[in-house]
Amino acid sequence: MEGFRPELNQKDKYGNLIEDREYNDRDFDRTLFLEKRTETVAKYVSDYLKAHNKRMAKTIFFCVNQEHAAFMRQALVNENADMVKINNKYVMQITSDNEEGKNQIENFCNKNSSYPVLVTTSKLLSTGVDTKTVEFIVIDSNINSIIEFKQIIGRGTRLVEEKNKLYFTIIDFRNVTRLFADNAFDGEPLQSEEYNITKKNKEYDFCNEYVNTVETAEKEEKKGTLLPPVTNEPKKYYVDNVEVSVLKDLVKYLDYNGKLITESFKDYTRKNIKNKYATLDNFLQAWNSAEKKSIIIDEMEKAGIFIEELKANTKRDLDPFDMLCHIAYDKPPLTKKERIANVKKRNYFAKYGAKVQEVINALLDKYAETDIINLETIDILKLEPVNKIGSPMYILNRIFKGRKNFENIIKELENEIYAA
Repeated sequence: MEGFRPELNQKDKYGNLIEDREYNDRDFDRTLFLEKRTETVAKYVSDYLKAHNKRMAKTIFFCVNQEHAAFMRQALVNENADMVKINNKYVMQITSDNEEGKNQIENFCNKNSSYPVLVTTSKLLSTGVDTKTVEFIVIDSNINSIIEFKQIIGRGTRLVEEKNKLYFTIIDFRNVTRLFADNAFDGEPLQSEEYNITKKNKEYDFCNEYVNTVETAEKEEKKGTLLPPVTNEPKKYYVDNVEVSVLKDLVKYLDYNGKLITESFKDYTRKNIKNKYATLDNFLQAWNSAEKKSIIIDEMEKAGIFIEELKANTKRDLDPFDMLCHIAYDKPPLTKKERIANVKKRNYFAKYGAKVQEVINALLDKYAETDIINLETIDILKLEPVNKIGSPMYILNRIFKGRKNFENIIKELENEIYAA
């Protein structure tokens, strides 16, 4: 939202006459609170996470102050009621005035803990807390300091390869990412970004860092300034009847050196793929010989190829293999539905009997919903529709006569999926 000016004699929800002037980003959530603006931010991010299959991706919302963080938490609860029903810690407010939230900091930072997922804060998580698995940084606070900006995005820059976290995403509602272009941004690294990992616990480092962060945040948020003279005017206007919408949606990509990608996303992806695999034959050889396709996909992401973004920008239901071949080498793609139809048409698995074919068909149904990587994990046997056939132990031992046979047949299934 660019700005707001009240109508003549417009009052807020509590009956206070709103001062007639132009309100902008510097006012929002500080002197003027637009309820629907916060709701719009919460909806935008929630919809993005849903569309990108990232609802369990740890996300920090940086808000203007503690009150704004509380309102944002409630708006996120409303947008994600189904997830909150599963676990009431799905959305948490972690600010210095919220004991329940502060008690969840260790869980939020622990890469083996799923909850909390969406966290709202103001200053508390900007420094001194090692949030390795954070995938999304949402900025809805006015930040003009290069140092503070570096500290905030530092929450997302930790890579966790075993969790497949190879990049992070910033969603910016205040044009704070303009600071990437500031010459001072590439200066000396911040001292506060160094962490002492204790031998006792390598998952996260709180020690004195956590205590100091809490105390600093409490001092910053409580010290305030000189109080203005007492008047009949409120400190803040609360407006609940003004419609708010997103004016424009701009996507920018930064490479591994933190430089803005100025070419088209498609050209950038093509160049990076060809840097790694110069020809289609090179790529096909690597893809077909890989023990697992996930190895190739991980290597691609390490090379700066955004697989998830490719999926989001692809209109058709394509496998990563087809997306990569089409973008880099102009190979006509097949949809997953077409690949599945080809597998069934060749009837390759008839030699294994009816029960194995039943499992194969269920796995193909799951592949259609998700991706090839899911076929390579034993956990897929726990998911519908495969689990309707029997327990993982039953499928492995009774139907496939052992895990090794199962893995061999999965390899054959992959070969059939990608057969010319």
